[in-house]
Amino acid sequence: MLNILSQNSCLILTGPPGSGKSSTLTAGLMPLLKEKFNTNELTDKTILFIEPGIHPFVSLTNAIANEMHLTLPDEGLKDKTNKLLRLFTAMPDSLNQNVSDAFIEEREFIIIIDHFEEVYTLCPDEAERNKFINAIGAWVNSRQAMVVMTVRADYYQQLLAVPWVSSIGEDIVLKLGLPSEKELRQIMVEPATRAGLKFQQGLVERILKDIENLNYKLPLLQMALKELWANRSDNSLTHTAYDKFGGIDGILKQIFESAYKIFSQKELEDARPLLTCLVDAKTGKRRSLQLAELDKDRRKILQPFIDSSLITFNTDERTGTESIELAHDLIISTWAPLNQ
Repeated sequence: MLNILSQNSCLILTGPPGSGKSSTLTAGLMPLLKEKFNTNELTDKTILFIEPGIHPFVSLTNAIANEMHLTLPDEGLKDKTNKLLRLFTAMPDSLNQNVSDAFIEEREFIIIIDHFEEVYTLCPDEAERNKFINAIGAWVNSRQAMVVMTVRADYYQQLLAVPWVSSIGEDIVLKLGLPSEKELRQIMVEPATRAGLKFQQGLVERILKDIENLNYKLPLLQMALKELWANRSDNSLTHTAYDKFGGIDGILKQIFESAYKIFSQKELEDARPLLTCLVDAKTGKRRSLQLAELDKDRRKILQPFIDSSLITFNTDERTGTESIELAHDLIISTWAPLNQ
């Protein structure tokens, strides 16, 4: 990662859900950057960490204000923050000048943008979205900032089609795959060992088997380990504790039930015929559907379900064929209309 950043002002991490993009930032890149700070190689840089959200420039402005708050008194901070947002609205390409004009202080930034796909999934204003994307390009090309982004694999091609990204090429891209069984085992066992904990015999293998055919392995594993820690017995992580919260299936059920609550009844009913197509009528299990079979309107109906991780997006590495499927068979039993 540092090798890419030593030659470019931008780094893009992409991969399917559960490939560890966010973890690579927080547990991989961030410590490396801090090490550079300690050796005085990046002492003049300020790191900003943002998620775009509904209004990307607001998220960025608030992150900058939070950093400036460390060196500025509370008085006048709100006015300076509002001024910065107005400057971004008028001159989005002028990052350093805007910050200098608003806060009367010069800074150079490393901007880390996690979940960049939110620019597409959460920001409803196309003009605002394009202005933010183009502004990042201006900052990168003029070396006003070093920018690191994570983007979900199903939005990577859309990002790659952006002119300033395509002009740089894929030299700035690091593609992450899903972790191997060996890596998953290490993720479980090594931190537990450092904390003086041990897994009851067979529990590690049981968890690995439960997540074997699932996407989102790392988030599910993280949630399972959190529950095991909360229900530990002395220094042991036990089968009894795992059974208590229902294991991986119990976690999935909680996730799916919570996800449904964000949709209106109309959205669910509109999507039901399409979701039903993702269930095999003979076996009652999930089946994949090629995106080519869906027109633009149907894709629009299903997009919120993809964004909320109820439906997973897959690309066949050999043929490039894009398809979708329900994230888990539990969705069929969790949402009653699919189980009728």
